[in-house]
Amino acid sequence: MGIAVGADGSVVWRYGQSVFTEHIEPRRALSAASIDAEGRAWAGSAGRIWVRRGGIPPMAGTWECVWENDAWVGPVVSLFVDSEVVVAITADGGIIEGRVTG
Repeated sequence: MGIAVGADGSVVWRYGQSVFTEHIEPRRALSAASIDAEGRAWAGSAGRIWVRRGGIPPMAGTWECVWENDAWVGPVVSLFVDSEVVVAITADGGIIEGRVTG
């Protein structure tokens, strides 16, 4: 399984030989993505981090913004997600760390 993100909230999934696309609303330039050990997808942009709840496409699911701060203007360039911790690194050297709940 793989995931890639890009401009306009675009998300591309590869699962086996199948490819699926979707968008995260509001449509922002996404700059990083990761899949955790539980199979949840994560995506980041400048000032935002989302998690996808409900399974991988084509299964129904929704993207939920779990962190936002408009003061953080540097795009997230790296996302590390472990069982209970999320760490995001921004292009300007910022570090965002949080706990995974739910």
